[in-house]
Amino acid sequence: MDFLFKTAGNILFGAGKLQKLGHLVGEMGGSVMLVTGRTALKKTGLLDKILADFKGRGLKSTVFDAVPPEPTLGVVEDGVMLAKSSNADVIAAVGGGSVLDVGKAVAALAPSGITPRDFFYGTPIPGNGLPFVAVPTTAGTGSEVTAVSVLIDDGKAHAKVGTRSPYMFPDLAIIDPVLMLTAPPDVTANSGMDALCQAIEAYVSRGASLVTDVLAADAAQRMILALPNAYADGGNLVHRENMALGSLMGGMAFANARLGLVHGMAHPVGVRTGLPHGLICGLLLPAVIRFNAPVCGEKYARLAWESGLAPRDSSVEEAAEALAAQADRLNNIMSLSSRKKELRVPKEEWPAVVEQVLISGSTKSNPRYVTPDDVLGILGEL
Repeated sequence: MDFLFKTAGNILFGAGKLQKLGHLVGEMGGSVMLVTGRTALKKTGLLDKILADFKGRGLKSTVFDAVPPEPTLGVVEDGVMLAKSSNADVIAAVGGGSVLDVGKAVAALAPSGITPRDFFYGTPIPGNGLPFVAVPTTAGTGSEVTAVSVLIDDGKAHAKVGTRSPYMFPDLAIIDPVLMLTAPPDVTANSGMDALCQAIEAYVSRGASLVTDVLAADAAQRMILALPNAYADGGNLVHRENMALGSLMGGMAFANARLGLVHGMAHPVGVRTGLPHGLICGLLLPAVIRFNAPVCGEKYARLAWESGLAPRDSSVEEAAEALAAQADRLNNIMSLSSRKKELRVPKEEWPAVVEQVLISGSTKSNPRYVTPDDVLGILGEL
């Protein structure tokens, strides 16, 4: 069997590991640009602590704190300009998936001479960018170990794409579950369902290998068990550790195996509704499991059996349905189902949505072949 497996250059995992950030950044360069969201790091006081640590180590630091939940090409362009003008030689991103996506794009593009727009529309990055350190504050996207940056073209309606380059893998990922203890329940729910969906989709993807299967299966089982507990008791470090590890392992898996129809649909639906990506993934997941079950039911069943969702003597069909039912149950427990009506896309836009779904790389990796009528059928269920 043949496969190629890639991930972040180095991964540092554990409670309190954020304390290593300044030292490790200092080993990479002397001028760091810190990429963050607009408010979260400031509210927790973490931004000041990080900057004080940089200063104490003699590092020059510049802050780029303009990343919104749905980042655009314009945001990346602003980040690239600031990285150049500040002579940054290291990029560090601390935040959720959107922050990490912007950080890795800035790090890759800043020395390349390629514009974000050209990259978005297919121009390849020619070589290594600036050293990049990813520090996630949510357990969701797995962006800390992928070469994907999900961006919106702010100059064109409804254009949202997961851009890829082998030069966007982070050089270092620092996963500190302590940073996730303060995540509110809705963020835990949305990011957690994204992570669960990614693990399940990677497990059944056409691009799956024995290595990604091991990672994805563990990630999915871990998330199934940890997510409702972390939602109910967000201050419990054990639950947060399991969430963080599940997100990390799922990210390592899908970075190599790719995803499936849920993510193929989530981007065109999300750019039209403005809803959180993880919420959309969670609400689409049960329908896609049921759609795919005829061709990959045994893998779904294995997840259900190993997670205790179905008895060992149940049939493949029964166990696969138990997995879909658990996704429904999680959506209900975490109050995501109450927002299902908000997912509805106007019928006049369905043809455009179908077109974008079918050309998505995620859809092409789906285990079951997807037709226009299949997409319309799922849209009609929303």
